[in-house]
Parts: sequence; structure tokens; C-alpha cells
Amino acid sequence: MNRPYERRDNTLVFTTSHSYKGYESEVVMIPCVDQYITGDGQILANSLYVAMTRARSLLAIYGLTHGSTVSRRLLQTISDCVEAMNSTPSVEFSTSLQDDLNDILDTIGVEHREWLVDCWQRFEIHQEPIFAIDGSILAEPLFWFPQDGELMACFDNASYPNVQQAVFQGRQLTILKPGDTI
Repeated sequence: MNRPYERRDNTLVFTTSHSYKGYESEVVMIPCVDQYITGDGQILANSLYVAMTRARSLLAIYGLTHGSTVSRRLLQTISDCVEAMNSTPSVEFSTSLQDDLNDILDTIGVEHREWLVDCWQRFEIHQEPIFAIDGSILAEPLFWFPQDGELMACFDNASYPNVQQAVFQGRQLTILKPGDTI
């Protein structure tokens, strides 16, 4: 019967995916998903897509795992998709030493590669701001490291003039220029 759906609270609607095209519901249940297969073994992808995309909040899919090869493949694909959606992605939390070096070399110039690698090998390099005792940011160098009770910091050329006034607020800081002897 070609009549529009009447939406009422506490009502279940049972229909085909084709007749529900253009509608949506909070919850959609697809029983017998393993039956979305033609007689010649093709998956009814368009119909299944329509059925699956009607759900706004919850999609429940049910099927039998002992059907044909095609139905088992369909169920395995759906299972793999659910697992991928529910798994925590692998995220790289830090960059490599090579990436860090290249980022700094892009700023100071590749002619200072040897100097920078030497600094990285000899000192405990930090690439975050330098904070004042009150917690405010004192300076934002490209990198810095402690040495003999001092902080040694290398800045890009653009921020160097602004740093000179800020760095001497109670912190002993030596400003390094690329290539300086340490």
C-alpha cells in the first residue's frame, strides 16, 4: 500500500528497505542481513545501504553465520567494519628525531645541520616554551637545554629582538645563534 508512514511514540514499523527510502528512525534493526544476496550470489549493496543509513542513533544488524560463501563474506565485512569503528586508532604521539631536526633546520638553515646534530647529541634538548617562576611564558625558542645552571636557548631570527627584553626577568638565559660555540 503506498501510503506515508504515521509516526507515533512507542510504535514499531516493519517494512522493506526499498519502501523506507527517504525516511529515518532513531533505531533501525536489520534481521537476516545474510539474505541481502541475489540468486546468482551478488550482494544487494544498494538495498543494504538504504537499510543501514536509515538509523539516526542505533543500527542493529543480525544474520546467520552458516550460510553461503557470499553471505559469510558479507557478515565478515560488516563485522570488520564494526571492529574498525570501535577500535582506537594508532596515533603517533611524538615525532622522530629526524623530523624535529628537519623542522628546526627549515628555520635556521641547512648549513647549520652539523652544529644542530652536535647539540642534540651532547645536551638534553627541549622544544617547548621557557616559563617564568609565576608560570607565564618567558620565551618561545626553537629549542633550549640546561647547561651548568644556565638555560641555553636558540631562537629564530624573527623573534630574537623581542626575546632580549623578556629573558632577563630573573632567569639566567644565554641566547644561542646557530653555529655558536658551546
